[in-house]
Amino acid sequence: GQDVMLARPELGNLGGVALVPLAQTQISRGQFVGWPVDVLLPPHNPISLIKVDAQGCDLRALMGLRRTIETWHPPILFEWEADLAKLHGDTWESVQDFFVSLPGYYRLLDQATRGYVGCWVAVPEGVEYPNA
Repeated sequence: GQDVMLARPELGNLGGVALVPLAQTQISRGQFVGWPVDVLLPPHNPISLIKVDAQGCDLRALMGLRRTIETWHPPILFEWEADLAKLHGDTWESVQDFFVSLPGYYRLLDQATRGYVGCWVAVPEGVEYPNA
């Protein structure tokens, strides 16, 4: 399905613009319609890595890549920004539930780098990761 989002640069994130869910009755300037990324990717092209940095929409982006993840089982690098994710009703538990719901086994590894916290890598079963 499609989600209507409203750009919210005033949320204080200078690294990008946060998108928040927008009710259909609140249609206004600055809206964007989102859809699953899977519809844009040909199912026969192998995907070996997914990197998501979507300003709080990371879980939503991953949910839109479910077919691709289930097909190719790539390692996944993503951010977890609790305050921005909260605007979508997402919790860390919902991230964990998403990975548990995927076929196969994914380990979630905290990868704080260069002082940034909330950077994660999801490593699929059978993939060696140097810091695992």
